[in-house]
Amino acid sequence: MSNPKQLKEVLTSLREAIASVEKEEASTNTAIKSFCLILTSELSARGIAIDLPPQEDDNTIISLLDSIRTHAGKVAIDDVDSGGGSAYPTPLMAALNAAQGMAVSACADICCAVKIYNNGDEYLDNFALLPIKGESVAKAYKEALKRCQDVDDGRFFTLLKLVTSLDPTKDVVDSSSIPKSKIRRLKLLQIRQLQHTLNTMAYANYLHGAVNYAMDQPPMWKRCLDSALLLNNYSNYSDGDESSSFTTTTTAAITTNNSNNNGSELNYKAYFNSRTIQPLNNMIRIAQAKGNEKRVKELSLLLAVGYLGGVRERLDEMKKTRKQSNEGGEGDDKQLSTLSVDELVQTFFVDRTPLPIELEIMTVPSLLDYAKTALTTCGPPIENSSSSSLERESWLLYHYIQEQMNHLQEESKIWSEVHREYRAMLNRNPELDNIPSIGPKKSKATTVTNKTTASSKEEMEQQIRTKVYAEAYDEWKANVSLKLDSLPSLALRDAIVSLSSSSSPIPPQSMTDIVQDCHRSLIHQMERLEAMAVIVQKRSKTSARDALSIWEALLSFISPLMGEYGDSDNLLSSNFTMRGLFETCSEALIVTSWMCEPLVNGAYDVSDKIKNLSKLLPDAQRLLIACKSGRIEEKRLLDETNKEESVLSSKESQSDLEKKSALRLECAIETSRCRAEIDFVLTKTTEADINALTAIARKGTIAATGGFKNITDCNTPILSANSAKALFGTPYINFLSVWSGVYMSPWPFCNVGQARTVLKQARDALRLASRYWGRRSSKLEEVLLDIGEADLENGLIGGNIDTSGQLYRRALAELEERDGDDVSMNDSVRGKLKVQCLVGLAQQCLTSGDSEVAETHARSALDLLLSSDTTLHQGDIPTLLCSYSWSAPVLNQLSHSHQLCSSRQLVAEACIQSSRFDDAHSFLTDAVKEVPGNFEAAFSLASFHLRMQCLRNNFDENETRKSLLRAAKMDTSKASPFALLGIWYESKHDAKRAEGCYQKALSLDASHPVAGRGLRRLLELKDLVPYCKRAIEQTSPVHGWAWQALGQHKAANEGDYSTAVICFQQALRCRDVHNPASDMQGSFYSYTQTSAEVPSEASMTWVELASCYRRMGKYSAALRAYEEAASTGTLPPAALCSWAQCDLDLGLYDEAAEKCDEVLAQHDCSAVLNRMAAYIEAEALLSIARKDIQGGKNGSCRSHLVKAITRLEGLCAQNSTYCEVKLLGDLYSFGEALPFYVFDPRVSSGDELDPDTRLSKEVEDKISFIRKGQEAYAQALELVTRIDDNEEDKSLLLAATGTDLGINLLSQARVIAVALGDGSGGGSKTTMADLAAESGRIKDLVLCSINAFSQAIDHSPNDAAAWCGLGSALIFFDPLLSQHAFCRALQIDKSIAEPLSSIALLYADYDKTDKSAEVLDALTQLEDTPLMWIGRGLLLEKTSRTWYDSPASREGCLTRASDAYRASLQIMQHPAALLGLSLTCRRADADVQMSNDQVYSSLADRSSKMEGRISMTLHQSYTGGGNIGASVIDGLFRIEEGLEVLNSSEAYRIIKEGIEGIEQAISRSSSKLISQDIGSSVTKCEIDLPSPALPSPASLRMKDFGELPIHSIDVSLNQASTEFARNTSAALIEDSLDKARNAVVLNPDSGDSWLRLAKELTQAASFSNDDAATSATLSSAKIAANKALDLLSDQLLNACLITPRRKAVHHENLIEYSERSVVSAIPPSSLVSDAMSLVSWLGSMDEEILSKKDSYASLQESLLLDPLNEVAAAALGL
Repeated sequence: MSNPKQLKEVLTSLREAIASVEKEEASTNTAIKSFCLILTSELSARGIAIDLPPQEDDNTIISLLDSIRTHAGKVAIDDVDSGGGSAYPTPLMAALNAAQGMAVSACADICCAVKIYNNGDEYLDNFALLPIKGESVAKAYKEALKRCQDVDDGRFFTLLKLVTSLDPTKDVVDSSSIPKSKIRRLKLLQIRQLQHTLNTMAYANYLHGAVNYAMDQPPMWKRCLDSALLLNNYSNYSDGDESSSFTTTTTAAITTNNSNNNGSELNYKAYFNSRTIQPLNNMIRIAQAKGNEKRVKELSLLLAVGYLGGVRERLDEMKKTRKQSNEGGEGDDKQLSTLSVDELVQTFFVDRTPLPIELEIMTVPSLLDYAKTALTTCGPPIENSSSSSLERESWLLYHYIQEQMNHLQEESKIWSEVHREYRAMLNRNPELDNIPSIGPKKSKATTVTNKTTASSKEEMEQQIRTKVYAEAYDEWKANVSLKLDSLPSLALRDAIVSLSSSSSPIPPQSMTDIVQDCHRSLIHQMERLEAMAVIVQKRSKTSARDALSIWEALLSFISPLMGEYGDSDNLLSSNFTMRGLFETCSEALIVTSWMCEPLVNGAYDVSDKIKNLSKLLPDAQRLLIACKSGRIEEKRLLDETNKEESVLSSKESQSDLEKKSALRLECAIETSRCRAEIDFVLTKTTEADINALTAIARKGTIAATGGFKNITDCNTPILSANSAKALFGTPYINFLSVWSGVYMSPWPFCNVGQARTVLKQARDALRLASRYWGRRSSKLEEVLLDIGEADLENGLIGGNIDTSGQLYRRALAELEERDGDDVSMNDSVRGKLKVQCLVGLAQQCLTSGDSEVAETHARSALDLLLSSDTTLHQGDIPTLLCSYSWSAPVLNQLSHSHQLCSSRQLVAEACIQSSRFDDAHSFLTDAVKEVPGNFEAAFSLASFHLRMQCLRNNFDENETRKSLLRAAKMDTSKASPFALLGIWYESKHDAKRAEGCYQKALSLDASHPVAGRGLRRLLELKDLVPYCKRAIEQTSPVHGWAWQALGQHKAANEGDYSTAVICFQQALRCRDVHNPASDMQGSFYSYTQTSAEVPSEASMTWVELASCYRRMGKYSAALRAYEEAASTGTLPPAALCSWAQCDLDLGLYDEAAEKCDEVLAQHDCSAVLNRMAAYIEAEALLSIARKDIQGGKNGSCRSHLVKAITRLEGLCAQNSTYCEVKLLGDLYSFGEALPFYVFDPRVSSGDELDPDTRLSKEVEDKISFIRKGQEAYAQALELVTRIDDNEEDKSLLLAATGTDLGINLLSQARVIAVALGDGSGGGSKTTMADLAAESGRIKDLVLCSINAFSQAIDHSPNDAAAWCGLGSALIFFDPLLSQHAFCRALQIDKSIAEPLSSIALLYADYDKTDKSAEVLDALTQLEDTPLMWIGRGLLLEKTSRTWYDSPASREGCLTRASDAYRASLQIMQHPAALLGLSLTCRRADADVQMSNDQVYSSLADRSSKMEGRISMTLHQSYTGGGNIGASVIDGLFRIEEGLEVLNSSEAYRIIKEGIEGIEQAISRSSSKLISQDIGSSVTKCEIDLPSPALPSPASLRMKDFGELPIHSIDVSLNQASTEFARNTSAALIEDSLDKARNAVVLNPDSGDSWLRLAKELTQAASFSNDDAATSATLSSAKIAANKALDLLSDQLLNACLITPRRKAVHHENLIEYSERSVVSAIPPSSLVSDAMSLVSWLGSMDEEILSKKDSYASLQESLLLDPLNEVAAAALGL
């Protein structure tokens, strides 16, 4: 071939021949033909062109071999080194290499063992690459082979050598003695080896072409990568001895191609191949250049696998190390005849393209580093329950690669050492070279030989592995104390456990391979841990505790796996890797139990996992038995297979080419479907069936919005789904049918989101068609897309009207331009599209109220239509799309009629909006006169008459009727005139005739929206159902009325809310409901003019849908439906009340209250709705008040209570109901939870004070507030008594109200008791029982409450709440009877926690600690309540008293008690828990007391004191300071706080407040309490005053509180102030510097702390007079400033991902959660600016460190970051 053109022709014919071969059915000649194509392509590479014969007979083959013999030794034109291809273009050279690769790939595909096996024994026996059995062909073959050997032509010699590789009997002397079945199996293995060789050659050809001629072409790299992936298929079966292959691996070997990808969508196993690295790197490079980050991440994950494959290959080379031979040279120096086929392919094909230098010299560590980099690039995939199997496989593969990197790193460390020592041993002892090489198989024995020097590779490997494992254990123990978190395979284990917990134990078929490999990795890790445990135990210095720890680590690793798969023994027979996993797990459990036996018997602490190890052994035994059964079953099946020689499966896995073919087929089907349906509609009749067209639009909408699932499922790397859809134009064709805007209302079945999706797919299809397939979009297509987008933005709810106007105008401008080259639009087409734009603009102007402009646009459209020629001349418009309205006369006529009617309607509507009714009438009348027989004109005039009549415009009613009858007679097939006649008769109150007209209209059009709504007004729902069912059977976008009526019928008459929900959802998808304005007859949906305040039909449909959701208990869905209803229109008060109730059910109390306020603010609302809204709001406000109490918002709580009471009292003044009055009582009774100070003391209660109690005003106000609840409950009882005695619920209501009344009375008694010092402690009796004995008021209230509870029990003996309340009241008089009452409550209802809590506390009061603990244990199983933990704390406090002789045990009990109180506070801020925590939290446990870390001890002491003070403050806030003992302790806390800060100016004020608090508490106490010695109380509180410079604690333990050492405190304060004033600056600097240093120690990674230290050091240097000290301090300041800048810069540049908080309500509690991650808070710019300026300023002091120019630049940068930076400004002279 002398020129490129000839070469191009040869390559073209060669590719056609290859394609022909690929399509041919399997036969004997197919392989011969494909191999001849390989030889032909090699001749083409030598510049030799030969004709391709139609068939390969002996003469043709001989001629081909003669050509090879003649031209052997000639240099190839694509040889880079020779420069032979310099005369040819680079793309042609790339095509030449691609053709060579394609020819070899085609032949390799034919040499598929599965296909050959399935074609029968005869085909297998005759299979050959060349028919060399013939004498003439054999002679030519030998001559050609000899010539190639003589001229040293390695490439031709390699190809010809392949011919003789398919002869299983060539080395056998007597082949007749070998069974034919064995010969065939041998030949199958040889065929498989041949296929692997051919794939290697294809890879080499693609690589050569890609590297030298197509470096930036992804297809070539993709082909190269695909070939490299095929090379890994044979590796699993190429090892092992040949004889075993006959019986055990034949089936697996020849079916690998068939099942290679079945177990993995990613086919990741094929990427464990170093030959994939170069293609992947280049593909990543190309993808990065294109900005395809998603592709980069996908490829990076696979690239990490490729690098690991390279590591494995190098490890395999290490494991097969032999003594280096000095005989011979490299492959190029050997004779061709002495080289094997693999060596020939490697030398003359693969090595033809040198590897990049980085790949050539790549070592195991560098490969692992590259793998880590690639894995970092792809990032960790996210896995959740909705992830696809591919995403989950990628997620699992990511963890698998992480584990493999660590595993291979350790293996490389082992084998590199083995490699080095073994080579040295071979060099020392050459005779050892005859020892067989030890492969990767390890010995099961873990013992190390006693010899100091290993004599074999196996022993050497074992010794080194032992050493490495021991070092790994030492590092593991030293760094993380044997914590499992550091194990590299822990994440993989957790991933496997997570996968099993989220799905069935059997993984999906697409994830079988990765799950099996993960199982193998986990098996290795367990074996490694076991070996490590053995190694640790064998050490003489290993303690029993350390040995136990490593076994415990192994057990901890195994336990989750056993927990998830423990019941999966029935799967073990079919899943061999799972079987291996459980074999290893079970064996490890048994080994662990044996190894730990002597360790557990020692005097060491044993964890619960070790203790519970025996519980897992039965499972281990069961699993081992199941594993054995699985092995037996597997062996039996294998024996049967070998005996019967069962036929292999003939069905191969779907290849990428097959997927590509399927994808193309799906696209073609989807495109042709749309076209065929429209063609069928147009050719079926002479008039288009509008229902059939709408059905097509509906189908297209479903397909497009579903993402063309059938197409997407066939996605393939070779051809993406988007590219395939763009190739066929599927989305654009679908857009035309879905839009349908030229001959019907646009987007009939789409909402705005769906329409945008369809439009985007269409635009993307055009863009991708141009980008990938070279298709040029026409102006018509662009204009149609613009008009379609404008229609969706203008006509659909949620669209952007401004955008639609811009698009219409742009389309008009495009239509006005004349492009001579563009013949897609003639004048007729341009006119139709202009009309469409003008109609859209007119509709937009009408919507915005600009009727004048709208009329102009509509008249322009009408003029264009009237002047246009309606006759379509075929051939005038060059189009092949039947979706265009001008492509067929039927569609053209339909389009003209639709646009003409729309234009006239818009002109009339514009005149009506501008109140020019006469002009509208004149216009429509003239239209009728111009075209007397035109139905559209007559109907437009008739509908105008009816509309004027509905507007009460004094129009002639008879003329309206006549015009409607006239229109109906013109076209009796039209339903609209009859529907409007029905409205006319309905306005005349002639229901019978109206019903007849509506029925006539529905008989013509079953889905007519006007007629359907008319019948709905006249008929009951049950009578309307038949019409609705016929309507929904039609494919129509305007049958929403039928769905809505059916939904109302299902909900109201049948109670079938599920079906009703479906009906309402379908209604909302219909255009007549969600967008009635788009219908020209939308104004007749209601025959009277509706006001703007009346809710829209869509809004009320959403409300009805929400009501159904509420009745179904789907409150969240109901809430979303209400929100949609509010967004589509104004809601009536009833809907707002329903919405508020839904919010209340969901715990959205604030929202419920707001909606009720909105209802109550409406003046025209009915009294019933007002009462409903007030009641719902009161319930919401009560719930809000409960939340306020939990948050300590006492004032807000009272405000909400008062507002709710105000609402209800306004109702109760009228005819109040029981529920309203009872709720009012609940509101007043809740006042008990409020502290006294929130009640205004200026408001008189109106009651006389009890002279015995002398209660404060605020206490009396609180009691008065609660007492109003008593009155409300009394009123509720009175209302209940009026109920008929026959009512079943009367007794229950009486019992419930009586219980509430009793609780209210008991609450009043509690309030008085707390005010009198209930629970104050000390030596006096201040319990409520004691106070009740002394106060008649308390006694009377308690007795009244007992009476109320008793009456409630009389009405309902099985009311558990009443019994519980009775027990709470009796506890003050008769504890035994109280206990009986609580027990009775439990007998009735065992699910309530209050009786158990009360019994436990009752036992605790009488020192029955064992019984109390038993009850609390029972309560633990029932509910987590605050009183349960409070009871625990009290019992622990009591227990501490018994440990008087063991201080450590006593302090431990008190520490546990404080933990119990903390647990209680996590549930609810109970005052008793706060008091208990304040008194016990200061007890330090033994570890803190014995700690040598003074900083830690000091911090712990300070935090405990702070916690105690805060808890006491909160307690006093909740109780109002009624507890005198707590008030005294609170005062002592204040004094202690002041004594700790004597150096502060606030110390005197704090101590004074504490003393005043104590004095006020004493003044409120009784005479008995005053007489007690406070010293005892103080001693019990253990107030710590540790400072020796302060007054001793004994000085506070005086009998008279008035004698507190105020004078001593003043003296101490004066002394501290004097000392503080002596050297203020130095002391402050030293103190600040110490604090800064401590902050750095505590937070070494905080840039803020280092910056603070740098500033303090700089300031300290300025006060120093010693130059040396100043220099050292400044040097430290520089180091600190640089460290601060580095940390802040790192935090700024490498911000991690954190989770934002979003608020929601769950079970009446406000919670915070998140759904996505955002970037964490970066450091403030001021901090970075300070650090930069400080570094620059300090550095500028040393000219050698920082130049003046650099200093100014840094200072300017810092000033830009923070303009207020004083240091930078001063340094710059600003």
